[in-house]
Amino acid sequence: MQNPFYYLNPNYNNKSGDNSWKSYCLVVSIIINIFLFLLIIGCFLFLYFYYLPITKDMNRQKIELEALKTKYEIQFEELQMNKEKLVELEKQNKLLENDIKYLEIENQNLHYKTEYFEKKPN
Repeated sequence: MQNPFYYLNPNYNNKSGDNSWKSYCLVVSIIINIFLFLLIIGCFLFLYFYYLPITKDMNRQKIELEALKTKYEIQFEELQMNKEKLVELEKQNKLLENDIKYLEIENQNLHYKTEYFEKKPN
């Protein structure tokens, strides 16, 4: 069986004596190909060990964020309902204050009327 790296031998097919640079070019191209292969493998390892865990973590955080968003939307709706109730209660409070003022005035009028009739001689 022939050596697979027979072309790296400087004496291979060396008829003119200038073919040694071809073998060195082949060696350099093999080294560059190995480097590119390792670079591609490194990129895949980077994606697998760095990028994929980050995307999984981001997806988990996205799900948590959506859950918090729905929770806060529910709380916001409850606050809106409480605000509406508060406005309604404030209106009722103002009406009751006006009623109290009216009743106080009526009470004073009755008090003055009773004093007037008690003091008035027949």
